[in-house]
Amino acid sequence: MEECMKVGQWGGKAGSYWSFKANKGGISEIIIIHGEAIDSISFKSEDGDGGFEYSGKYGGDGGDRTDKILLDWPREYLTSITGTIGNVWNYTVIKSLRFYSNRTEYGPYGDKRGESFSFPMEGGVIVRFNGRSGALLDAIGVYVKTFIPSCALSPGFTMHQKMSVVVPRGPGPWGGHGGKQWDDGVFSAIRELHLHVGDSVIHAIRVMYESRDGKLVWSPKHGGSGGDKIHRIMIDWPREYLTSISGTYQSAWPFGPVVIKSLRIITNVTKYGPYGYEFGTPFSFPAEGGEIVGFHGRSESFVNSIGVYVKSLIPFCASNPDYTMQQELDNNAMNVVVLRGVGPWGGNGGKQWDDGIFSSIHELHLHVGDSVVHAIQLFYESSEGKIVSSQKHGGTGGDKIYKIKLDASTEFLVGIMGFYGPVKGNDDYEALRSITLYTNNGRYGPFGEEIGTTFTSSASRGKVVGFHGRSGIYLDAIGVHMEYS
Repeated sequence: MEECMKVGQWGGKAGSYWSFKANKGGISEIIIIHGEAIDSISFKSEDGDGGFEYSGKYGGDGGDRTDKILLDWPREYLTSITGTIGNVWNYTVIKSLRFYSNRTEYGPYGDKRGESFSFPMEGGVIVRFNGRSGALLDAIGVYVKTFIPSCALSPGFTMHQKMSVVVPRGPGPWGGHGGKQWDDGVFSAIRELHLHVGDSVIHAIRVMYESRDGKLVWSPKHGGSGGDKIHRIMIDWPREYLTSISGTYQSAWPFGPVVIKSLRIITNVTKYGPYGYEFGTPFSFPAEGGEIVGFHGRSESFVNSIGVYVKSLIPFCASNPDYTMQQELDNNAMNVVVLRGVGPWGGNGGKQWDDGIFSSIHELHLHVGDSVVHAIQLFYESSEGKIVSSQKHGGTGGDKIYKIKLDASTEFLVGIMGFYGPVKGNDDYEALRSITLYTNNGRYGPFGEEIGTTFTSSASRGKVVGFHGRSGIYLDAIGVHMEYS
């Protein structure tokens, strides 16, 4: 089973969705055609048995320069990308790209002017690209597979004494090179953050972690004594957890040290911030399928740079239809049941609904038609052993009703995946286009048409015990409540 984490997309929302994955081997060649922007991109992968797989050309026919990246796979592999985003013909597109491998860097290609994005991660291998394209490359994102060596830990990895799993360092740090390096290591959870802000700069950060044995541990105060405001962010863990950060960095004063100017903290529930002054070079880490479990960086009088440790939550990959749950963590890594809401994924229309949490799920009814999921209805088992029917979430459409019955004594849901996008005849309205259900025994589906933006839930020895989402005349969005043991 692959552990992969979706990062991005960066760019605009025009064009058509595309995706390319190295199914068996690795990506060995990238062709970039560019001029004032990235006109198109294409890939080649090797399967390990001497065979090759070629992608289509994602983008248009323009561009006055062609560059080809040849990777010495499997000895060389992609680890991260950076680039810029800008406006062409009133569309937001990818202006430039730079690729990084475990050996060197390639590029930049295109026009470096514009808003920058970056994903400077260690300890991962890019195994898939996705994005949007039309006449140009509108957007790009990646899937990163966690790389954990079976031998001694490499310098890019850290193991905190409180944890029984290896978590790769990355992404980051973003910012300057001044100050002294610090590293909090890896914990079970983040419970609270204090940000000391003043004079349009982040002066210091302090984090409260929860160790594996349930103890609350404060980190040192990373930074200086300045900052006239202290922003306290309380995380309602385990229902809420950190998924990503973003911010800006710039010189503190002319010819001064480069420091973090602003920070935004993103969880699976909401966004906090921005704190500080949003000016300078932006950075972001728009990841799915991971939880931030530690911070590292550099600091002295200010927070000069910041990075994170991310624990992969093991998404369900479309390329692995025979998925069954396996224990990826040490049996002692978590010994208490925690409940966590994941999602919802989809459009913003309709009304919010939440079935809550139950002991198990017995049956699901999916109403599907015209390449869209019109409605869903669930049959749960309560803690008293009673079968409880949810409301029908969605509209009256759908010429097919799929009924999935689970033997709750031996089979349970472990996750979902699917696609959402514009509804035919109404490009401004997004709803679920398809859904696939995964159990500990296998999978059901897909139901609907697999087109649009893909999503996956994540699990770590988990069980789906409830659903939530949004619905009106369609099933607009869906999320799950997870029980981890």
